[in-house]
Amino acid sequence: MKKKLLLVPVGALLLAVLPLAYGYYFFLRWLVAAFSLYLAYQYSENASKLTGWTLTYLLMAVLWNPVAPVFLDRESWFVLDLAAAGIFLYAWYDSAKSTVATKIEPKAD
Repeated sequence: MKKKLLLVPVGALLLAVLPLAYGYYFFLRWLVAAFSLYLAYQYSENASKLTGWTLTYLLMAVLWNPVAPVFLDRESWFVLDLAAAGIFLYAWYDSAKSTVATKIEPKAD
């Protein structure tokens, strides 16, 4: 996934702290669940092992699940939206860091 694409859920989650129409939050559930499942797969190194980040993204996918939604009060979602935005921001930072690391190659002596 392109690293800038990871900023899409960050912006969407930060926008979700505003009082918006229900349709936006329904769209947000699909968006966050899809990105969370993708990142859970990426952090599990293509399903070969289960890591803490994998479990974090799986938990996020369950919380923002659009098929069987979890209903919480507005204050709880406010905190969860900000926390999830921070987690996605870390994924963006981590992907940018790993991209830079792969571009730097040691010189052959």
